[in-house]
Parts: sequence; structure tokens; C-alpha cells
Amino acid sequence: MVKHNTQKTFTREYNALGKPLALLGFENIESTTVCSEASNYSCVVTNKAYMPFDTQVKKDTAVDVADKLSSQLQFQGWTQREDQELQVKQWFKDVLSGKDWYPDAYAYKQVANTYCTLDFFVAYANPSTPAIQAVYECSNPATAPFGKFPLKMRQK
Repeated sequence: MVKHNTQKTFTREYNALGKPLALLGFENIESTTVCSEASNYSCVVTNKAYMPFDTQVKKDTAVDVADKLSSQLQFQGWTQREDQELQVKQWFKDVLSGKDWYPDAYAYKQVANTYCTLDFFVAYANPSTPAIQAVYECSNPATAPFGKFPLKMRQK
């Protein structure tokens, strides 16, 4: 049941955001589902992709889509970093215009016992072509550690 609920939430939230990795132009999106049993049973469903933004068209499209995605994250109840320049919209604009070191653009949402994250990070160093790694993931432990989910995880 945990696996099914995690996959269901993963798909529902990903679709509600408009399938953001594909919209941003990421290709070869790797999807995995991993469930394990240790002190509790948990499942993690992940989409991840890497993409060099080697043309101006790719950059312009990604900046435009990131603007819409930022609004959709807010509309769908996701929490982004408080710092404006680290929110998805501004982050893509800055990174794709040449800023070569930047903290992650990160958003999260908790749906019942499932914790979903969307994380973008710089995967290159200047003067190379800008490249971004994207990870969208939902995890569902049967019981949360210490009775709480880490809602402030990686916030600062």
C-alpha cells in the first residue's frame, strides 16, 4: 500500500505541475522506484535528468517555462525557498545567463504521509556550456522519523 500511495502521489503531483522536467526540455528522464524495509517500510519514486543548455532556444524556452512552473508551484501549494533569487523562476534566469555557482532551486510539498521535492542544481563549471541536473521525487515512510517529516529540510 505504501508503494502504491507513493507512486499515486508522485504521478498526481508531477502531472499537476505540468510534467515540469519534460516541459523544461529535459530528455532521457530516468525513473526509479525503490522500496526498502529497515526500521520501517518506505518507498521513494524518482524522476531525474541532466541537460546541457547548449542553444539560445533551449535557454529561452527553459526560462519561460520556469516562470510558469514557479507560479504553478505556488498555486499547487508547494513551498519554495524564501530567497527570491533561489526560487525556480529567477534561478533559471540567472544560471542560464552565466552564473556558475548557485545553491539549489528547491521546492517541497507534503501530501498526507508522502513528502515530494523538486530540486534543480548547477551541473557544470564555467566556461563550459550551462548544464542543470533536475530531480523530482516523492518518498513515503510508513512512519515518519521521530513522528515528524523534515519540512525545513535543506531550506537554508
